[in-house]
Amino acid sequence: MRRLGCALLALTVIAVGWLHGSAAAQAPAAQSGTATANDTARFLAGLKPSEGSPLVALTSDPAWQAHAKSFDAQWLLLEQRQLSKVRAFQAKYLTEPQKTLFYMFSGPDFLYADAFFPKAATYVLSGLELIGPIPDVLKLRKASLGQALGHLKTSLRHIMGFSYFITLDMGKHLGQGQFRGTLPVL
Repeated sequence: MRRLGCALLALTVIAVGWLHGSAAAQAPAAQSGTATANDTARFLAGLKPSEGSPLVALTSDPAWQAHAKSFDAQWLLLEQRQLSKVRAFQAKYLTEPQKTLFYMFSGPDFLYADAFFPKAATYVLSGLELIGPIPDVLKLRKASLGQALGHLKTSLRHIMGFSYFITLDMGKHLGQGQFRGTLPVL
């Protein structure tokens, strides 16, 4: 559940700021046959999209099922090894709620921003990395879904294993594959 919250909040904050005031932000995605930002975030996080989403059909793909299973295992380890400790530290030492969190040079590290400051109303993350678009998973060829999800998994390797991103690796991993930029990682 925590994973879902992080994924949804991060994608929502970025997407709203990015699309604010545009016609695309105001038009319902389901009418155009595209997936919503929320369903895209869920799909990339290995969670089933909402009922009726055009992405539901892709969840039967063996590549997505393997991706979801792998992410479930990775999140469990991440919670046990790192996030539970961060939350304990936060509960003991960072008890005063912060209205706004400024996290300079964060890149796409919303995970730890949220873990340390879960009650912030606004998160301001900055970095030099390209934000990129909300991925249109439906435009992927069926044969390339597994490879695209594999690139996403590779780009998350350091944050999931060591609690940080490596700048040089981010430049390489976030610029290749079907999902480009930091937005798919968030």
